[in-house]
Amino acid sequence: MSEERIAALEARLAAMERQLARGAPTYLGDGEALTRLHSMQPILVDTRDMSVSAHLLLSGQWENWVESAMMPLLQPGMAFCDVGAQMGYYTLLGAARIGQTGRLHAFEPNPRAASLLRRSIALNGLDRVVTLHQAAAGAEPGKARLVVDPQFPGGATMARPAQDTEQCHDVPMLTLDSVMADVPELHVLKIDAEGAEPLVLAGARGLIARSPKLAIILEFYTTMPLPQGPLEFLRQMQGDGFALEVVHPSGVVAMPSAEAILAFIGDGLSYLRFRR
Repeated sequence: MSEERIAALEARLAAMERQLARGAPTYLGDGEALTRLHSMQPILVDTRDMSVSAHLLLSGQWENWVESAMMPLLQPGMAFCDVGAQMGYYTLLGAARIGQTGRLHAFEPNPRAASLLRRSIALNGLDRVVTLHQAAAGAEPGKARLVVDPQFPGGATMARPAQDTEQCHDVPMLTLDSVMADVPELHVLKIDAEGAEPLVLAGARGLIARSPKLAIILEFYTTMPLPQGPLEFLRQMQGDGFALEVVHPSGVVAMPSAEAILAFIGDGLSYLRFRR
């Protein structure tokens, strides 16, 4: 048997052992289940969700390539902000990395997801580390209309009208600058806001300016509603002192220019990492 085959079998066995150690998920009723992340942290999930929850119930992991690009950036004592926290996958993992001396602000406007996350934070004993804001993050404070598909609540958005089968929630809108005014420096900012990413950044100009070592990971696609266009947006990030990288399933790919990013991702959706 080849060394590659042996390594593949060993990796599969290790994954099976982790799966067994996690134990079976427990259904709690009312569309809620208790399971464990691959880190063994307990998490409450929405069993109606056919995307994130399905993966967490089966394997305890979600978007492993994004996790691999983000987690090494976090160290004990750092300040981390999770915008679009959903049920808390990155919030819980990030809080464990930064520890009791770190600070984490999580934003989740979907009432059901925020309720699950609030209880997961308590289950993990992270109330002193994580501050949960049941609100959207945007360019200015106010109100927003959140559209939620019950089968895919992780895709809740403020960027389009609701369809017949979807729910609408009027939610508060806050800015990172106002909420995190007492944070001297932010180290990692993750944004998954279904098209509202540029608005989140617009409401965080002061926070970004005073964070010389900031890394930002966000969802990006060329058709997202950008006031200045995708090329100008990426050039602005470069002008603010950020190196541009694409977070790809095969690894993080450094990009020499905004034009190179657009050529690399085409019309698809991708995660980008900006680092100073």
